[in-house]
Amino acid sequence: MLYNKNRASGKVYIPWHDANPICFTVIFFMALIFLFGVSGIVVALEKVEYNEHVWVPCVLVIMSGFVAISIITRLVKRHIRKVKEHL
Repeated sequence: MLYNKNRASGKVYIPWHDANPICFTVIFFMALIFLFGVSGIVVALEKVEYNEHVWVPCVLVIMSGFVAISIITRLVKRHIRKVKEHL
């Protein structure tokens, strides 16, 4: 986020790709990818011929989890800052 002290309002400018609705949409899709990866791990472990490919769904789970956690952290920090400004 950008903070512009020269602006008369002094508000924090949030780009469109970091707006709350976009962040919630990304979190939703990362949750879907996470669940898809978990189901892929289950299937890969059930079938012996797929055991060597279990790394693919593991990568999906790790990457989607990391993205979701980073966006959730950003939203929580933004909310805490907004609450502190109103006090």
